[in-house]
Amino acid sequence: MGKSSQLHYLSRLPLLFLLLLQVSTTWAASNSVYETFVQCLSDQTKQPDLISKIVYAQNNPSYTSVLQAYIRNARFNTSSTPKPVIIVTPTNESHVPAAVVCSKKNGLQIRIRSGGHDYAGISYVSDVPFIILDMFNLRSITVDMNEQTAWVQTGATLGELYYSIWKKSKVHAFPAGVCPTVGVGGHVSGAGYGNMLRKYGLTTDNVVDARIVDKTISVFRAERTLEENATDIVYRGRRLLKPTIIAEFLGKADDVVALLGKEFPELGLKKEDVKEMSWIDSVLWWNQNNGTPEFLLDRNPNSANYVRRKSDYVQTPIPKARLELWWVQMRVGWGIVGLQLLEG
Repeated sequence: MGKSSQLHYLSRLPLLFLLLLQVSTTWAASNSVYETFVQCLSDQTKQPDLISKIVYAQNNPSYTSVLQAYIRNARFNTSSTPKPVIIVTPTNESHVPAAVVCSKKNGLQIRIRSGGHDYAGISYVSDVPFIILDMFNLRSITVDMNEQTAWVQTGATLGELYYSIWKKSKVHAFPAGVCPTVGVGGHVSGAGYGNMLRKYGLTTDNVVDARIVDKTISVFRAERTLEENATDIVYRGRRLLKPTIIAEFLGKADDVVALLGKEFPELGLKKEDVKEMSWIDSVLWWNQNNGTPEFLLDRNPNSANYVRRKSDYVQTPIPKARLELWWVQMRVGWGIVGLQLLEG
C-alpha cells in the first residue's frame, strides 16, 4: 500500500467506528464482562499477550489517569459524569477492529477519542454503557518529502503533524486547524478546517499530501472600534464579531496590504499591522506562543477549563441591524461570538 493510501486509511479509522456508535444494549457491570472482553480481544488480535496491558477496567489503578488525560473540558470531568466500563488503548492497528467486534459482542457502545477536543465530550461520554477506544498510542508520523505525502496515525495531534513537517521542510505545510492538541483522527473525520481553508479547502480534501505554500506567510491583527467602522467591517463577512480581525495570507505583507486596500478598504490595513513569518512560526503565532516549534509536541499544554460551546453554520446572511444588536449584547457580557468566512 502506498504512503498516500496509508494516510487516507489511517485518517479515516475514526469515521468507520463512529458509524457504529448507535449500537448499544443494557449492560450490568461485572468482572465476567471484563474477562469476556479481554478474551475476545485476545482471540481477535495478532498480539494477544499485549491485551492485558492496553485494557483498563474501572478497578485498575491507572483507569482514572488514563480517562482524564485527554478530557479537554472540565464540565465532563465530574463525579456525576458517566464513565466508560472499559478503556482500550490500542498499540497496534489490529487492536482497533478487534475492539469494535468485542464491544458489539458485549453490547457496549464505542466512543473513539483521538484528542478529546469535541465540544460536548462525545468522544468520552455516553448515557448508555460504553467503552472508550483511546487512540493516543497510535500516533506515528512518517513524512516522505520525495512523494510529498505523510503517513499519520489517528492518535497524532495536529501539533505533532506540523512539527514533523517542519523538521523535514521549511516550505511545506498541511491545511488543518490552529489548535495543536486537536487529534488528527477526529479533525479529519469531521472534515476539519483552518487558516488555509480558502486556499486549499477542508483538511479532509488534503489527506493524501502536504501542499506546497509560499515560504513567507503574513499574519495580521487589526483592532477597530465601533467608531472605526467595526460593524461595517464585520458585515463584510471577515473573521470575528469583535473589533479584532485576525487573518493569514499566503504571501508578502505588501501584497496583502495592496489586495485588501482594494477589496476591503473598510479595514484600513497598514503594513505595520502585518508580520511576515514562516509557516511554522505562524502556527505558533496563532497559539500566542513565541517559543520554539517543540511547543507543538506538548500534548497537554493547559489544564482543562469549564466551557460551553456550540458550533453551527449560518444559512442566510445576517442583517446589519442584527450585528449592531450583537455589539450591545456583547458589551453587557453576553460572551464571544465567532464568525468565520468559509465560502471561497
